[in-house]
Amino acid sequence: MLSIPQPSLYSQEASQEAATSDPGVMAMRAELKRRLLPLIRIRENALGPASRIGVAVFDPRSGEMVFESGGNESFAAASNAKIITTAAALDLLGPAFHFRTELLGRVPDANGVIAGDLYLRGRGNPGFDDRDMVQMVRRLKAQGVTRIAGSIIVDNSYFDEQNLPPHFDEQPEEQAGFRAPIAATSFNFNAWTVIARPALSGTGPARIEVTPPSSYIKVSSTLSTVSTGRTALRLKIRESAKYLHVDIGGQIQQHVHKRRFRKRAPDPVQFVGGGLLRVLADFGIAVRNKNIRTGQAPDPTPVLAIHESPPLATMIRGMGKYSNNFVAELLLKVIGAETRAAGEPATWQHGQEAVRDFLGRVGLSPNSYRYDNGSGLFDSNYFSPIQIVQVLRYALRNPRWGPDFFSSLSISATDGTMRKRLADTAAARRIRAKTGTLAHASALSGIAAVDGTRPHLFSILVNDFAESEIGIARGFQNDVAVQLIEALGGR
Repeated sequence: MLSIPQPSLYSQEASQEAATSDPGVMAMRAELKRRLLPLIRIRENALGPASRIGVAVFDPRSGEMVFESGGNESFAAASNAKIITTAAALDLLGPAFHFRTELLGRVPDANGVIAGDLYLRGRGNPGFDDRDMVQMVRRLKAQGVTRIAGSIIVDNSYFDEQNLPPHFDEQPEEQAGFRAPIAATSFNFNAWTVIARPALSGTGPARIEVTPPSSYIKVSSTLSTVSTGRTALRLKIRESAKYLHVDIGGQIQQHVHKRRFRKRAPDPVQFVGGGLLRVLADFGIAVRNKNIRTGQAPDPTPVLAIHESPPLATMIRGMGKYSNNFVAELLLKVIGAETRAAGEPATWQHGQEAVRDFLGRVGLSPNSYRYDNGSGLFDSNYFSPIQIVQVLRYALRNPRWGPDFFSSLSISATDGTMRKRLADTAAARRIRAKTGTLAHASALSGIAAVDGTRPHLFSILVNDFAESEIGIARGFQNDVAVQLIEALGGR
C-alpha cells in the first residue's frame, strides 16, 4: 500500500458530520449509513483481515458528501486511473481533437515511381488499423503510384524512443496484448491475433490465420486436426532482428470452432512497416528495398496521403467502456506531446506533468496521490475514493467535455465491462461506471441516477484481498450500487 498524506477538499469530519439545512441531504445521509455500514462490515469479514474498503458517495446538487467510509484512504486504483486519463485528455486536448497519420514522399513521376523513400508518420493515433492503412494506400494508388524506389521509413519523431509505459517492466515476460508497447506510429493496438481452426475435411493440417497481415510476423505451423482426444495448442514466439517468429504446434479437435490468441508486437516499427508492405503488395505497388527502418521525414516532403481519426470524444468510448490499456497509455503521451514537449519528442514525464497539473486544477494536492501511467496497470496509480469523486464532479460541472466523459463509461447491464453486472436489479441501466481489476484490487466509480434531477457520484475501492476473492469484492461493489439506487427511490 502506498503511504501518502491525504489532504482533501472533503475531510472525514465534514463528510460524516457536516450540518446542512437541506432535509433531503440529511435523510440521504441517514439512509446510506443505515444501508451501507452493515454491508461494509460483512464484506470486510468475508474478504479477510488484511483487506481494505473505501466508499464515497457525493450529491452534486447540494455539494455534500452524503456517505464515506475510508474515503480519504489511498488505494490502488487499477483501471479507475483511466477516469483520470480520460478527463485530462478531454480537458487538455479537447473533445474535437483528431489524430493524424500521413504517408510522405516525392511526387510520383510519369511512370508512377516515387523516387526515394516512402515515409509513414504518425502522431499517436491509438485506433489506426489495417483498414485505415488500406485507405491510405488506396489514395496512393489513385495517384498512379506503381513503385517505391527506396524503402519504407517509419517516422516516430512525435514521441521519444521509450515505448514501454511506466511500470510495464514489472512483468517483463508477459506477451499478452494488454502489455503492448507504445509508438507514435502504432498499428492495430500494436497487437496481433492468431486464429486456429480445424481442417475443413476433419483431418490434416489446421487452418491458421494471423491478423492484421504483416510481413513482420512469420508463422510456422505443425498443428493438426484430430477426431479424438482433447485440443492442446502450443504457441512459441521468438524475436529476430526484423521478424517475429511464431511456431504453432499440437492438435485441435475437429469439432472445435476455433482457438484464438492475442499477443503484443514487441517491435512497433517492424510491425507497422510490415503491415504497410503487405498492403502495398496487395495494391500492386512494388518496394525496391524491403528493409524497414526509422527516420524523420525531411522538410519539406510532400504529403501524399492522410488519415485523420474520429474526434477524441468518440475514441475515448472504447477506452472507457472496454478498458483499453493501449489507448490510455497513448493518450498520456499525446497529452505530453501537445502540452509540454514544445516540438521535441514527447516523453512519459511530459504526459505525467501535464496530467498532474490538471489534477491540481481539480483540487488534488500534489503529494496526496500517485499517477504514474495512463492505464492503471501494475503498481502505478493510487487515489482515494474521495479524490476520484472530485474528478467526477469536475467532469460533471464542465459543459465543454463533461457529457463526452460520462458517455465513455459503461452502462450497467448494457455494455462494456458492465454488460453482465447488475442485471435484474434496481441498478440495471441506472449506473454509468468505470471498472478496474488487478490481482489484489477492484474498483468501481461513476454516476448513479434514477432520474435526471438527482444524480450521485460514487467511488468504491477494495484492496489487499486474496486473488481468489475477486468475486466477493465485485459482489460488494454491486451491492453498494443497488443500495444507492434504491436509496434514490429506484425499484
